[in-house]
Amino acid sequence: MKHILRAFLLVTFVTLLSACGPSAEDQLATVAALVAETVAAIPTQAPQATLPPLPTYTPQATFTAVPSQTPLPTYTPYPTYTPPATATESPTATETVAPTAAATTSGQPAPTSAPVVNVSEQLATKIQDELTRIDIIRGAFLPLSPGGGGTLTEQPTDCGAIVSSYDSIANVFTVDVSAQSPNVQNAYGIYRAATDTVLNLLAPWVEICRTDLASGVSRRIIDQNQYGILRQALDQPIGQLNQAINSLQLP
Repeated sequence: MKHILRAFLLVTFVTLLSACGPSAEDQLATVAALVAETVAAIPTQAPQATLPPLPTYTPQATFTAVPSQTPLPTYTPYPTYTPPATATESPTATETVAPTAAATTSGQPAPTSAPVVNVSEQLATKIQDELTRIDIIRGAFLPLSPGGGGTLTEQPTDCGAIVSSYDSIANVFTVDVSAQSPNVQNAYGIYRAATDTVLNLLAPWVEICRTDLASGVSRRIIDQNQYGILRQALDQPIGQLNQAINSLQLP
């Protein structure tokens, strides 16, 4: 704004000088002096600051491929289950009553009558023996299991103890209970059903052990997880056998 005003005054001054009559040379000298003074009064523009250089580009690290994963070993399936042959039931036992001895005058003592069969006691004894055999089998599967099992994947089994106990369980107690009390009949039905379940669960393992024993091998390595499934499945028939014993104890 100041520069515009000063230029305007300069022009006015030149006009006035022209009107007053100075010579053209004087007027030019005066104008040149005023122009030089005006130019000198203009402030010099400060130079702009130098921009700092940008940082050098650093390339990213080269990608390292992930190593290939080692494939898991191929799973070996267990032998296909072959159901055992149907057991042939023993002939039904019937209570027999000895004939009453006829009176005699020979002085000889009368023959002693045959003892009456107590089906309830025999059934209770058989059920308790089966529970003991099941415990033997479960122990024979893991005879060296440390601290109750669970830390090792495979354990040796005692095939001799398993086969012997299984055959004892398979020797089913058979009796006609139609004339017995309802408690005895109920206990007998539970015993037979639970025994069938036990035999079916153990049959595949027992057949493998029979094959091993026939070839001279008394122990077999089994998978801990498969045995855990078997042990859990046996809990149901064990509970039923205990229920049958409780039923026999009822009046």
